[in-house]
Amino acid sequence: MFLLVGLFAEAGAVQSEIRIVTSIPPLAALAREVAGPSFKVESLIGRMSDPHSFDLKGSQAKALEDATFVVLVGDGYEPWAKGIPEGKIISIADALTKDFKKLRGNNHYWVDPEAMRFLARSLTKRLKDGFPSQSMEFADNLNKFEDKITDLSDGVQQEITKWKYKEYFSTHPTWSYFAVRFGLRELGALRSNHGRELGAKVVVNLYAHAKNGSQYVIFKEVHEPHEVVHSFVEDTGVREVTLDALGEDVENYADLIRRNVSAMAKEMRE
Repeated sequence: MFLLVGLFAEAGAVQSEIRIVTSIPPLAALAREVAGPSFKVESLIGRMSDPHSFDLKGSQAKALEDATFVVLVGDGYEPWAKGIPEGKIISIADALTKDFKKLRGNNHYWVDPEAMRFLARSLTKRLKDGFPSQSMEFADNLNKFEDKITDLSDGVQQEITKWKYKEYFSTHPTWSYFAVRFGLRELGALRSNHGRELGAKVVVNLYAHAKNGSQYVIFKEVHEPHEVVHSFVEDTGVREVTLDALGEDVENYADLIRRNVSAMAKEMRE
């Protein structure tokens, strides 16, 4: 953090290009669609990294210093971002309206397409303010993105109506907002919202609950090793579903969500 603050304190830095830096790949995918090709967009956290243990490197701090805008999840998801000037930051957390119900202690907003709609609108406004000559382009890009979000949400909802099973466990409550949006039920997680291990009593109750059902699944993120669910799967007989909430840096957001829905459907449709 001190390195980041120091870099931002340097006076007279010259920005060589219009640049947007995001914390995670899904935000970069959104930024590319809304901002268009005149902006260079990059994310800091890769799909195989654990965001809860991410440490900012010197080169990444420099990228943040040079950025025109920094797009974040917010609400403490990026504790390393404290040194970034507030005027640069655009976050999902700040873009959400009062009608959006936040889950206590959970900041994994991006898995809900409607949350990303709010972020796209917020980013578009900031782009228009900063680059008024491109306002029409930004507005057109936003309309196209919102149409994709509407199609995505409708398609996911139609797919989930075909599923026989709509309850799941998770290693970590990454997909909670997705579950709320589309009518799934998260029965419990092996780790807390902040990636911490749970108490023994809570874990014992999860095991007991899982053993009572014959068709349960557990969602595990692709960057998490199989060992994090091995005992739970072996002892309860639940089926493991590997998901990828972060995705590739160049992956379209709608494609990311659809890819994960397909992975869920393999175990939950029948």
